[in-house]
Amino acid sequence: NPDETRRLRALWALHVTGGLDDNLLLTQLSSKSEYLRAWAIQLACEDRHPGDTLLSKIHQMAAADESAIVRRYLASAAGRLDAGKRKDLLVSLAARKEDANDLNIPQLIWYAAESPVARDHAAAKELLCASEIPMVSRNIGRRLSEDGDPAGVSTLVRALAETFSPEKSADIIEGMNPVSYTHLTLPTNRE
Repeated sequence: NPDETRRLRALWALHVTGGLDDNLLLTQLSSKSEYLRAWAIQLACEDRHPGDTLLSKIHQMAAADESAIVRRYLASAAGRLDAGKRKDLLVSLAARKEDANDLNIPQLIWYAAESPVARDHAAAKELLCASEIPMVSRNIGRRLSEDGDPAGVSTLVRALAETFSPEKSADIIEGMNPVSYTHLTLPTNRE
């Protein structure tokens, strides 16, 4: 049916009746309608376990989809994925500079990223290096430094040694928790 509303209702009806499969979702992820693509993402990730083919397509969309609505749904879905499966999606979304001033996308990216950033410093550094969204960069800086954990601070210092623009370095440093400055011992370069 060419009517977008009817197609959305059919998608929802198939979902609630158990008739929605990965092949149909994959087809909808390539739809011309941003709302059908967005809802296909929502429904694919609702059970927290999208198939590998769906997940691969979702990762491609994070890097290339032009719709802010679709990217908002992608960022929201990232929080429902297992931590190991969300990193690449978050890296792709955080690299989308055009979303830096969006009211929702940076927050959704951070909500999905906060827990993995706290647990996996290598993933935190990768996300920090990819991020073109100042709010995400500030929050990673804050999270890695807030409890004075030497490993987190070391990761942050190594990331700051990367070739960042002065603006990005300022965003990271701004995020660092000022309370931590009083008891931090910065790691020395022993290489």
